[in-house]
Amino acid sequence: MDSSQTPTELIDRYLQNALDSDERQAFEERCKTDEAFAEEVRKQVEAEYTVRMAAKEARASELNAL
Repeated sequence: MDSSQTPTELIDRYLQNALDSDERQAFEERCKTDEAFAEEVRKQVEAEYTVRMAAKEARASELNAL
């Protein structure tokens, strides 16, 4: 893993499936051993889900308004 990346950038790359297999393995191991990092991952996953759901609801509202 590139040590110059912020945790947020690293998590983004993980969620975008942009890590190579060694990076992914190190990331997943870090999630198991670093509770603070695992919590950041959980928060970022939750935030991305919330944004996606809000966008989906907005599109549905726009379609219903037609």
